[in-house]
Amino acid sequence: MTAIETACKVASKLNIDPSYSVKISGILSNLQEIKQSNTPLVYQKITDDSLRKLLDLSLECDGQKEGAALLQSLGDALEKTIKANLAHKLETIDSLHALTLDLTSKVREEQSKKILPVSVMESVCKVASKLHIDPALSIKMSNILCNLLRIKQSFVLLSGNEITDGNLKLLWKVASICEDGPEGILFFTTVGDLLENIIRADLDHKADIINSLHTLTADLFSRIRYRKPNKALLLKNLIRNNIIVKDDVVEKLSSILTEDDLGVRSAFQHMSEENPEFIDKVLQNAASMLKYVPADERKTAHTLHRAIIKAVAETSERKVQKMLQKTESKDFYSLVDDAIGLAKALGLGDVVLMLTDILKDSKSIPILAKDPIVMEVLKRLTIMRQLAGKRPNFGYALHELKSDPYAARNDPRLRQLVRESAVLMVIPEESYVLRSSEDIPCSLFFGDNCLAVEDFMVRSRQSGSTFLILKRGVQMVVPREAARDVLTGKVPYTLLDENGIQYFKPLHVFNALNLPKVATNRFSNYGYSPKQTKPTRSASSTRVPDDAMKNLTNGSCSSQEMEEEFVLVKDYNATNGSFYLSQGERVKVLKTDDDDPTL
Repeated sequence: MTAIETACKVASKLNIDPSYSVKISGILSNLQEIKQSNTPLVYQKITDDSLRKLLDLSLECDGQKEGAALLQSLGDALEKTIKANLAHKLETIDSLHALTLDLTSKVREEQSKKILPVSVMESVCKVASKLHIDPALSIKMSNILCNLLRIKQSFVLLSGNEITDGNLKLLWKVASICEDGPEGILFFTTVGDLLENIIRADLDHKADIINSLHTLTADLFSRIRYRKPNKALLLKNLIRNNIIVKDDVVEKLSSILTEDDLGVRSAFQHMSEENPEFIDKVLQNAASMLKYVPADERKTAHTLHRAIIKAVAETSERKVQKMLQKTESKDFYSLVDDAIGLAKALGLGDVVLMLTDILKDSKSIPILAKDPIVMEVLKRLTIMRQLAGKRPNFGYALHELKSDPYAARNDPRLRQLVRESAVLMVIPEESYVLRSSEDIPCSLFFGDNCLAVEDFMVRSRQSGSTFLILKRGVQMVVPREAARDVLTGKVPYTLLDENGIQYFKPLHVFNALNLPKVATNRFSNYGYSPKQTKPTRSASSTRVPDDAMKNLTNGSCSSQEMEEEFVLVKDYNATNGSFYLSQGERVKVLKTDDDDPTL
């Protein structure tokens, strides 16, 4: 059976236009070439969900090596992938066709570079000459050693029942703990000597042993090449063999951090740009910490997180101390000047006064070095400068911070630098855990400084989410730019009020009315964009007095002219008795009190 015949069957089963059979055939051919090439793929770089699902399902096809059987299995895998998103089947096919074509070209490029290392050929030639093995079997021996090294370098944790062959078990036991060495010389020498002993133990069946191990190692590699690496194995290997290209190390370290640490991951990548000393420091810290941590993926990610924070603290401390030793230099006064701007933006009045005194009188510098809050601001500024290093727009934001710190509070670039620097400075277990909005200081919440509130939330390890904070009848959305999306139910958010923390998915205003009565007031601010149709009830265009509108919508309306509809969360009876509205009816807002969506 050819690829086009398999494609026609898939198209017929899923009721797809026959013209798409050519693209389906292309997907199958590309996938077949990718699988048969035995080229390792970097799983983290495959971001498309459909392609990941297709590659995962194709693992079931590893037993079929013949063309027709393999194509049939790949066709079944593709059918399941398309069925997972049947409503957009044509878009899925178009996407998979482009993605597999791109992946195939990359595989071909890798194949063109794929030359057996000199080190493995040297090891095999020595064994082959001793045991009188012909050239064809020698090539297979080379592939056995290379496959074992690829499996080891995939950092996948193999279960006990995945290797059943006694010879392969013995080889893997040694290969998994053997050092690679430069160009794999140590690995190929050590494992090659063991392979020689295995063959020598049964010379009469040397061809069968080599053929069997060649097949088994190829199958094992094909089964595990799409799996995600074990984080504990990956980190230990990076620590042990820190001789890889630094960019590769950063990418691998970033993949170890959990999905909850996306802010740390992004900040770490920016901090590591052209900073090899920092990467080395992170690995050194991780090495010392990992001695006391079991091989658990989550604990490994947590350990790396702490190692990054410790490296950032040590690096920033060293830079500030070095600057304090050159108090007559322009760089020192530039640092203090920028730190004043940052302190003003964050509302740290006492720090502003201390730093201003230093500019007036250099004798105050020794006092500065003893104040932990002032030192923290200086260290944070050095971190923000490093984060902005290769991003000119962010460097400009820091410049604007000096000239107008109060206007800079609303600059999204500065806000991002503040968030990134915060997650790199606070150790998770030492952070302050928020249990309700009462834990947020009133001076901060009512201080009209959203940047300071956002910084407080991040440093409390409450980052990575949109917050709706309710405190004493006043509400605030963090980050501020998400306010409209929260109030119109477009995004998920975390509600932090006097009663605690609750999590909400995106909701339409009418869904909110189906919630328990006690919860309806939390959705009274939700608006929606109505269809342009003529209202069927007079209540939807009724003019409601401003004071009554505040009560009915929990004070969320603003004074700008607008035509937006809201849903009443309680009954309303006009004071003059002219009309009556009941809970659930829609009213159109003709006049409101404030243009700030967060109040």
